[in-house]
Amino acid sequence: MKKTLVCFHLLTLAAFKQGFSLYSTRRVLCTSRYIRTMATADQSNGLMDIGATHGPHGGRKNGDSTEVEAWQSRIQRSIAKSRKIRGGNFVQIATVDPEGRPRCRTVVFRGFLSTEAGGEDALRMITDLRSEKVHQVASSPACEMVWWFGKTSEQYRIAGELQLVGADYPPGELQAARRQQWGNLSDKAREQFYWTCPGMEIALPVLEVSDNDGSEEIEEGGVDLAPIGGRDASGKLLPPPDTFLLMLLWPIEVKYLRLTDNFAQLDRREEMKAELGGVEGETTAWKTMRVTP
Repeated sequence: MKKTLVCFHLLTLAAFKQGFSLYSTRRVLCTSRYIRTMATADQSNGLMDIGATHGPHGGRKNGDSTEVEAWQSRIQRSIAKSRKIRGGNFVQIATVDPEGRPRCRTVVFRGFLSTEAGGEDALRMITDLRSEKVHQVASSPACEMVWWFGKTSEQYRIAGELQLVGADYPPGELQAARRQQWGNLSDKAREQFYWTCPGMEIALPVLEVSDNDGSEEIEEGGVDLAPIGGRDASGKLLPPPDTFLLMLLWPIEVKYLRLTDNFAQLDRREEMKAELGGVEGETTAWKTMRVTP
């Protein structure tokens, strides 16, 4: 009887161990299958928005070229593809204040300016003489622009130096470009340059009702009245006020990234000595290379 009970317990223990082993094996297999499933899901969905599906070296997708080309040509194509998108010409520029702190804001890109003298392309923007960025540029002209094209998942980081062209700038093509840019603005945009100093508190107008005819009068302390549309009484466009500045970014380095296939490119402007007509002088050339994103 005792031998029978011992054998029964041994058989039960063996069966339990075998069952637990099968259970553990099934659990491990299920866990491994779950991990593989989640990893695949992360790669195909969760990471799709940051372009992680093609590895660090990228590859062709939707006809995108993997060959390097001058950043000027590349960005013109990006602009053309996003021309109909509202806000597609909004860019962020960062400057540095006198205390060394970064300052960033969104501005409107207003086209390229190619000078006859230098042949280089500058990115055109505008600003107010009284704005904070003017004091920052006076301290350090260093600037970096970030331009994101959502339609094509492309990013450009354009580093360089800012140049401000105001009323006191010498006559020439940059002053002519300033006047032309003033004329290209909308009426509402021109009116802003006649407002009070940016950042100042706006005093609310005080309204009075006349006892005689019931008309309303605005006392002093209200917002300065700007000429409608930046025009005179006859509708003729006024010359740009002193507060209106043409702001130019002269690029030194451009970093490009396309998230659809992780293609990255670096363009850097380099100065070199060259023989020009028998006279040694400085010339500028862009060096373009593909880089790891």
